[in-house]
Amino acid sequence: MADWLLCAISRRRRLGPRRSWPAFVAIAGLLGWTASASSQDTTVGKREYVRAGCDSCHGPDAHGAGQAPELAGLHRAFPEFVKIVREGVGEMPPHSKDEVSDEQLTAIYQWLKDAPAKGVNH
Repeated sequence: MADWLLCAISRRRRLGPRRSWPAFVAIAGLLGWTASASSQDTTVGKREYVRAGCDSCHGPDAHGAGQAPELAGLHRAFPEFVKIVREGVGEMPPHSKDEVSDEQLTAIYQWLKDAPAKGVNH
């Protein structure tokens, strides 16, 4: 093969990965950000669940305890969830916005929806 062709092929191979490197870094960064954001949401939701005292009745992983039902893998709509928390139902007392803010409820709700139900492996 001609020397100039070998040189051109070699140069193309050297430059090819460099050109794709910024795109790779951007995609990897985006995927990493999404994973860390999701992990952070989970941490915040569980922290707020414990901070609000939900774990004292529903258990540390929201799998229920005693008369308190399982909340992990929640399928209720958010407005219904908020209504139950604010007004109470059955043995569950109502919780005001002073006790559990709307922001806390949002984080807790998302964590409960994402948390695996008892016996479900993720």
